[in-house]
Amino acid sequence: MLLLALLAGSASAATLNWKANTTGDWFDAVNWDEAVAPTNGDIVFITNSAAWVILSNSTYTLADLTLGRVGNTTNTLIFTNWGTYLSATNVSILSNGSMTCAGAFTNNTMSNRVYVICSNITLAAGGSMTVNAKGYSGGAIGNNGHGPGAGKYGTTTFRGSGAGYGGIGGRTTDFGYGGLPYGTVSAPDAPGSGGAGSSAYAGGAGGGAIRIQAGGVVTNNGTISANGDAAVNVHAGGGSGGGVWIECIALAGSGTINANGGLGTGEGGCGAGGRIAVAYNLSAQGAAGPPAMQIRALPGLSGNYNGDLGTLYCPDTVLLSETFNTIQAQVWGVTNWAPASLTVSNVWVRFPEDGFRLTVTGDLNVVGTTGRLDLGGTTFNTFNIYTPANLCGATNGPSLDVNGNLTLTNGGSLAVYAAITNAANPDYGAWINVRSNLTIAYNSWVYPYSHNTNGGSPFFQVKNLIVAGTNGGFNANGKGFSNGARQQNGWGPGGGPQGTTGNGGGGGYGGRGGVSGQSGGGTTYGSSNAPMDAGSGGGGFNADGDFSGRAGGLIRVFADETITINTNGILSANGAYSATGGGAAGGGIYLRCKTINGATNAILRANGANGNPNNGSGGGGRIAVWRMYHNFNSTNVSVTGGTGYSTGGTNGTVVFVNIPVPGTIFTGH
Repeated sequence: MLLLALLAGSASAATLNWKANTTGDWFDAVNWDEAVAPTNGDIVFITNSAAWVILSNSTYTLADLTLGRVGNTTNTLIFTNWGTYLSATNVSILSNGSMTCAGAFTNNTMSNRVYVICSNITLAAGGSMTVNAKGYSGGAIGNNGHGPGAGKYGTTTFRGSGAGYGGIGGRTTDFGYGGLPYGTVSAPDAPGSGGAGSSAYAGGAGGGAIRIQAGGVVTNNGTISANGDAAVNVHAGGGSGGGVWIECIALAGSGTINANGGLGTGEGGCGAGGRIAVAYNLSAQGAAGPPAMQIRALPGLSGNYNGDLGTLYCPDTVLLSETFNTIQAQVWGVTNWAPASLTVSNVWVRFPEDGFRLTVTGDLNVVGTTGRLDLGGTTFNTFNIYTPANLCGATNGPSLDVNGNLTLTNGGSLAVYAAITNAANPDYGAWINVRSNLTIAYNSWVYPYSHNTNGGSPFFQVKNLIVAGTNGGFNANGKGFSNGARQQNGWGPGGGPQGTTGNGGGGGYGGRGGVSGQSGGGTTYGSSNAPMDAGSGGGGFNADGDFSGRAGGLIRVFADETITINTNGILSANGAYSATGGGAAGGGIYLRCKTINGATNAILRANGANGNPNNGSGGGGRIAVWRMYHNFNSTNVSVTGGTGYSTGGTNGTVVFVNIPVPGTIFTGH
């Protein structure tokens, strides 16, 4: 029906050429060489001279539109008003051709976007559809940003947090939490939100909105971009990425689609990534194969107060490549993927669908300092303003089955976010099975996240675990039960109590949490010989915006053969320090293998966090190693309680358990 409507009137088509910017108005006949504005079936060229064309109302259905020019000048078509659309059978954006919209808008009404209805659209190299910083505006000095995911101004810290959209915006110091996610993954029809201002500077605007409804092929060899803007200056928040929604028969080309968040400045939070959705015909896209296109919904990353990844929706796995180096986003719409082999190279990708299953027939490699594979990790879309935002699984945890080797190298990392567990069957919240070697090289990490309120944790089954390099291994620091919010106990069986008049107690696990001036410490729980629990969080402080640290998570690895930890290799599940509340407990390390090998400087630790003055500290965690043969030569094994206000948290437990060596019994008569 759409294609028939687009072709209507084409038999009497006229060819019209933009003349000059007399008024800039598309509908003013004086701007066209033919002294008439375009109507149904016309062929339109905006190519002859530098032009800024304003489209304030929807066009008639054109036969063709060509926008751009070869040279150093740019021809730009500017959309105003939310309902304005360009309608044409074929749209061509040449080099130095650009579509954009007015913005950013300062109220909470979506007022401008780029909206194209067509059969086919082609962006040449150098052509663009760009709405960077054309969404909701950033907050003025001392104000929140604009939009549903606006960054917040911290009235006590005077910093601005980053805006949210596809993910949560970056927080600031203390309680300037980032803006929340909003919208839908499959139909992102909203722009990005603005970051908050600081006490001296404005926040960054969010990215705008682009919508393409194509009855045929969308070919992008140029740039489609809806990035959020960076904050203006010190301590202000960045805007979130915007929304890009493409409906088509197939997607082709080697260009880029971006909806990245903007940087925060100083102690300001960064903006989250936006939302991108590509809805295509499954058989047509399957026949065409994946385009060689960069698709990114990255957050602003300043190193201190980062936002979270935005989202990409696709209806099947066609856009996914076994050499995974083009997509950086949370990938929604995919619940199962079974590549023959997989290399994630210098991109950050997350598969957050509930119960997501990845099955790799051969080897899985995660490579490079920006190479990161996340499994699970559903974003909260609501949370108490006094509770830090966390990622967790929903009902069913992710699973990974690698028939060959899993190797993390050159700074690559794997993050696994567990779902809830009933601690019976199964007794884990995520499952990782590596049928050959799990090798973790220098500066590479596995991050196992326990469910923050239920405690379900990832379970790793491997043939051999090899922590091969310095400053690499498993990092479960601060990945256990959550802190207590304002006037709340810490989460977990040994959660630190909230003091009746102020300070929080430390969380417990293998050791008891330390007391504060107003509360006792969290209790011990779990098994010393089989520690399958995460540590508990410390008690919250009785004041706005203050919170305690998150506890250590659980490192649970069962190896059929060996576990080897080379010099300065690390398995760490420490509790996190709180600037104001009770310290969190250390977590758990549970290893089982035939042979454990450990260099002199190998590190196993699950220490409790120190408490802030007048708050309790965290108790130590639990470490248990079951092995048949012992070649572990390190003494760097610790489950120390933190130091605190009145009494520190007590130490946790460490046990090494012998598995009987198989023998042969001879009987004679």
